[in-house]
This record gives sequence, structure tokens and C-alpha cells, in this order.
Amino acid sequence: MDIVFGLTLCFLAHKSSNVPHDNKWGGAAMRILAGLGKLLATLFWCVVLINLISPYAQPFAQLLTLAGAVVLCLHLAELVLFNALLGAQPRAAVERAKVLLFGMFHVWSLPAAEALAEAVPTNAEEAAPCAS
Repeated sequence: MDIVFGLTLCFLAHKSSNVPHDNKWGGAAMRILAGLGKLLATLFWCVVLINLISPYAQPFAQLLTLAGAVVLCLHLAELVLFNALLGAQPRAAVERAKVLLFGMFHVWSLPAAEALAEAVPTNAEEAAPCAS
């Protein structure tokens, strides 16, 4: 569900239109939603790790282990799907680790690859304009 919901929002967010959008509240709401999702994902992984160290009652221990494995597989699929975006980040390994932990909640907070390409200087003159 994590990947389907995230991909749907990702494709809708990148849809181009001629209608101007008011992102005054949309950006703040998305940051709050992503932060809350990261907090809940952190709590989920803590519960999964505690279950691995000291298992809960039997039906819940197996279900929690299964849920952890499924979520990990979904996050691995997100790594494959968003490989180009993650590779364009300045610290790609750190961003990939965050996607493994937080999934789509972290992908939402990443800048677009086009914004990164514009921010990175392409030649030495742009990188150090005062060095002559």
C-alpha cells in the first residue's frame, strides 16, 4: 500500500498543467505529513526490532515479523523505482538508507532531479568565480 499510494501521489505531483497552483499551504501540509510518516515509520521499525530481540506472544510475533519483511521488500522496490532520483542526490548512499527506513515519506521530501541539476555548477568557473 505504501508504494501504490506514494506512486500515485508522485505521478499526480509531476503532472504538468497550465493552471497556476497555490502551494502556500500545500508545501507545509506535505512537510507535516512526511514528518509524521517518518515518525510512525521509526516507531514501526523499533517495534519490529524489539520483536526480533524479545518476541511477543506467538501469533503477534509472526505477524509482526511478516509485516516487517513486507515493508522492507516494498522499500527495496522503491529504491529500484527511484534509483535515478536517488542517484542525483549529493549524498546518494545516505538518501538510499533513509528510503529503506522511511520509504515514500522520504522520497516526498527529496528535491526533484531538475532542481538539483540547476543548483550544481557545471564547470570550474561557476564553482569558483573569484579564483583568477
